[in-house]
Amino acid sequence: MLTENDVLDAVAEHLKNEGWTIRQKRTTTQHGIDILAEKHGESVAIEAKGGGSATIGTARYGQHFTANQKRSHVAVALLTAIQVLSDAKHRAALAFPVISDTSSYSFAANKRRLRHARSSLPL
Repeated sequence: MLTENDVLDAVAEHLKNEGWTIRQKRTTTQHGIDILAEKHGESVAIEAKGGGSATIGTARYGQHFTANQKRSHVAVALLTAIQVLSDAKHRAALAFPVISDTSSYSFAANKRRLRHARSSLPL
């Protein structure tokens, strides 16, 4: 399962490889825009979500999100993107893990899928 931090790492690596400068990258314990990147005078604010709980010590640690949790997390990501766009300072993008088979997959395989799928969606 890719956590939000895994998604952030993969997206930041992809952006760096595409010539973007990472100005800010937060972890799941920090609030605010997850990734802020710049290239040729353009900036993009990226809100990322993982596939499950990454908070050690919680009852759901290491488990995939439920359907209700997924809806809530996607709604929060969309709201954040809309807020970024309304500020008119940055473009907004969303990043989610790409998982085609939840019964068995590896971090490396998902990281490759995440890297090759256009993991951020400009709004």
